[in-house]
Amino acid sequence: MKIVLSHSRFYRDLLNEISKDKNQRFAENQNLRKRIVRHRTVSMAFIFLFLTFYASPGRANHRSCFRVEGMVCGKCVKKVEGAFKKKLGIQKTIVFLKKGEVVFESAKPLSQAPIKKQFEAINLTAEEIPCEQE
Repeated sequence: MKIVLSHSRFYRDLLNEISKDKNQRFAENQNLRKRIVRHRTVSMAFIFLFLTFYASPGRANHRSCFRVEGMVCGKCVKKVEGAFKKKLGIQKTIVFLKKGEVVFESAKPLSQAPIKKQFEAINLTAEEIPCEQE
């Protein structure tokens, strides 16, 4: 009987040690998880700031607006967007079909001649107009 009791005590002590060890490992894992989350948050913030300020090709702070004649359908809009996509230093092209206007955003001021020439290449006529303020 004494042997059985010592074995049961041994197993009980062993289980206590294992559970203490598990609790300690769990606490260490929790701390590790918190550090990983903190690190990931800091990393994501750094990546966001880097992409926002350093990796962007330049802010589009110049706008040029044109009234376009002959633009009547969605196909014309796609044609205009395709003709000016990343050409002549244009970063963004916004087409207003109902108004018949096109707005170009670029890092530097655009000259009219190449833009008009590009419009003529897709069989549209355009004239520069003052841009509305947002």
